[in-house]
Amino acid sequence: MGRVDKQNIIRLWDESAILYHQYALKYPLYRKTSEKLVQLANLNRKEEVIELGCGTGITTKMIAEKVKKVIAIDQSKKAIEIAKKYVNKPNVVFICDDIFNVSGIKASFQHLRFSCLLRKKRPNKKLFKKGRGDLF
Repeated sequence: MGRVDKQNIIRLWDESAILYHQYALKYPLYRKTSEKLVQLANLNRKEEVIELGCGTGITTKMIAEKVKKVIAIDQSKKAIEIAKKYVNKPNVVFICDDIFNVSGIKASFQHLRFSCLLRKKRPNKKLFKKGRGDLF
């Protein structure tokens, strides 16, 4: 398989973000899977979470209800636009950036949610708190 063109992937997500969001809201399996992931992460109100590949914010909203702060990052401008409207919570910051080369994040986090679509490439370990942190 040839190399994937990053710009084409971003364009594809920009074009399909609204359909993806509508699908995720319509079909309970997507929400139930996200709910289970959030439950298994055992989050608490004192923690901050970084979410790489937040998409349109379905899981982001669930995470935000459990923690102090969420930094949600996605490469798709359209997905971020939808997520901001859908989530609409003061403890969530959305960033449109390359999830493998995030600029401007100086903090480290107890939990990192990494989109299941991105499992082949691992996130930067500097985002985790020293000696702690889990991936969900």
